[in-house]
Amino acid sequence: MDDEVTDKETEREILIKIIKKNTNRILHERNKYVFLASVAEDVICNDFIYSEIVAFLLVKKLFRLLCQLTSCLKAKKNIFGLPKWNESIKTNDFE
Repeated sequence: MDDEVTDKETEREILIKIIKKNTNRILHERNKYVFLASVAEDVICNDFIYSEIVAFLLVKKLFRLLCQLTSCLKAKKNIFGLPKWNESIKTNDFE
């Protein structure tokens, strides 16, 4: 009986670790977009020869990436090939 409980606890701990890794992967992606936005802001604030064009392209790329990520997450698509995805999307962190 004790072995059975220990196995279930171990399985649960492993699942929790996997779900945390999944959440961290999505947060990492979001952080990349935040960085891209800060670069675009820096470009806009500096008066370089082509700063308006560069800023426009960065913001356009950022908007495309954000729309793609948002639509995939709303549709609950596993675009990063994360393990235990069906369990991950049921968590409060995912919402």
